[in-house]
Amino acid sequence: MLFNSLSFILFLVIVLALYYSKFLNWTSKKGMLLLASYIFYGLWNPPLVLLLWISTMVDWTAGKKLAVEENKRRRKLWLILSMVVNLGFLAFFKYRDFLLDNFTTVVNTAYGYGYKAQPMDIILPMGISFYTFQTMSYTIDMYLKRTERAKTFLDFALYVTFFPQLVAGPIVRAQDLITQFYEEKKATVKQFIWGIFLLTIGLFQKVVMADTLLSGTADKVFGSDKLLHGVDAWVGTIAFSGQIFFDFAGYSTCA
Repeated sequence: MLFNSLSFILFLVIVLALYYSKFLNWTSKKGMLLLASYIFYGLWNPPLVLLLWISTMVDWTAGKKLAVEENKRRRKLWLILSMVVNLGFLAFFKYRDFLLDNFTTVVNTAYGYGYKAQPMDIILPMGISFYTFQTMSYTIDMYLKRTERAKTFLDFALYVTFFPQLVAGPIVRAQDLITQFYEEKKATVKQFIWGIFLLTIGLFQKVVMADTLLSGTADKVFGSDKLLHGVDAWVGTIAFSGQIFFDFAGYSTCA
C-alpha cells in the first residue's frame, strides 16, 4: 500500500475514525494501530509480516534481558543475538546475490571451477533496511544504557511496526517514539490542520516532483543506449539526484 494511493487514503480515514472513537480505551487503540500496521505491510506481501514478528520478538526478549542483566559477557551475547538476527535477515534479502557471486568467484579462482551461481530471485521485503536498523537501535541503546526498557510488549511492537514510518523511514530512536505510546494523545485542530498540510507537501514531493517531473528525465538519460553529451549526462544526474531526494523527503514529510 503506497502513501500516494486511494487505498491508503481510505485506510487512513478508517484508522483515524477508530483512533478518535470514544468506545475504545487507550490499550485497545494501540492494539488497533498495531493491527493496522500489520495490515498496511501485509497487503503488499503477507508472508513477510513474519520477519517483523521475528525481529520484534528477538529484540523485545533481548531488551528485557539487557534491562536486568549485569554480567558483561551475557549482555554482549544478547546484543550479538539481536545483531546477528537482524543483520542476517538484511544481508540475506538485500545482498544475497552479491555475496553469492563473490563467494563463487573466490571458490572458482581458488579451485579452478567454472560454476556460475543462479540468482535466487527472492522478493526484497519492503522497508527492511528501515525497520531493521530501528529495532536494532533499541537493543544497542539498551546495551549502552541510553534508554529504558519499553513498558509493555505492545508499546515495543508498535515502535517496530508503526505504519507511518515503517517502509520509508525516518528511522526513530526508541526514547523518541516508544514514550509517545505510553499515554493517549489527541491532536488539536491546529495540529490536525498542520498534519494535513505536511501530508499534502509530502505527497507533492513524491508524486509531482519525484515520480512525474524528474523521473521521466532521469529514466530517459540513464536508459539511453547512445553516447551522451556532457550536458545531457549532467541533466540526467541532477534529475536522478533530485528524484531520490524528493522521494525520501516526501515519504519522511508524510510520516
